[in-house]
Amino acid sequence: MAGLVIDEGLTDRMAGFYGNAASAPPNTLRLFTSVTSGLTRSSVVADFVEVTAINGYVEKAVAGADWSFALDLILHLDVASATYIWLFTPGPGVTILGWYLLNSAAGRVQLAEQFAAPVIIPAVGGSLELQIQDTYQQCP
Repeated sequence: MAGLVIDEGLTDRMAGFYGNAASAPPNTLRLFTSVTSGLTRSSVVADFVEVTAINGYVEKAVAGADWSFALDLILHLDVASATYIWLFTPGPGVTILGWYLLNSAAGRVQLAEQFAAPVIIPAVGGSLELQIQDTYQQCP
């Protein structure tokens, strides 16, 4: 799934490209049940309602080693991808609308995505496998 680059974390991402001390790479992946006014590039961390601690849900730690990179010389782009899996225990169940990737210390969302259809985790539990793709393309 391809993430939408969110404005509030864009400077963090660019600083990372150039090794600047202001860099704040993403370190947390969270699932959300709603996002105020819909997901847009101008969404901010306060707009997201994270899944609560039900059915064994916890946010995922994100590290640079989680990612693989594929360079496409024809389309002049690079795709970073990582896969994360949640195992949900029995509980009340939850409807998940999407995910967001942020630097929790800086408090800024960098990427987010709303699923094409909600993911429903039933009361008996279940799992969710999420493959994130972050595509960078800079063509004239």
